Amino acid sequence: MDITTFTQSLQTAQTDAVLVDVTEDASALTGAAGALDQALGGALRDLLQTGDFAGKPNETALLYTRGAIPAPRVIAVGLGKADEVTPDRIRQAAAAGMKKARELGCRTAAASLFGAETGARRRGPRGAVADRGRAARPLPLARQPHRTRGARRP
Repeated sequence: MDITTFTQSLQTAQTDAVLVDVTEDASALTGAAGALDQALGGALRDLLQTGDFAGKPNETALLYTRGAIPAPRVIAVGLGKADEVTPDRIRQAAAAGMKKARELGCRTAAASLFGAETGARRRGPRGAVADRGRAARPLPLARQPHRTRGARRP
């Protein structure tokens, strides 16, 4: 699988599908989901209000954009309740969304940073932490004796 990162908005992504995460208790769509909903004329909000999609963990719903944005499909993926989002749940939701895109025959897909607006703390490589969509900051690593390449162990 090829993964490419970019900094454009989801509503301008020229892919086969756009994936967006939605929490179960979302009273208002904000961030990437809100911007995407606005570009779709409120279609994502309507999907939530009718009860056809509740945002439960790993639940997916498909919306056709009908030319409102370059991508022909939007796949909404549920994260569950915002205060119960964990790194594992984020991973599972992203996988559920990509699985749905693959089932639909999509060759390319764009996604926002899943869980960025839930306040879920997740550790990245080398102890970095991303929190609420802010830039990652390094955390202190455990104190270990510094070894240089080829140094002998005591």
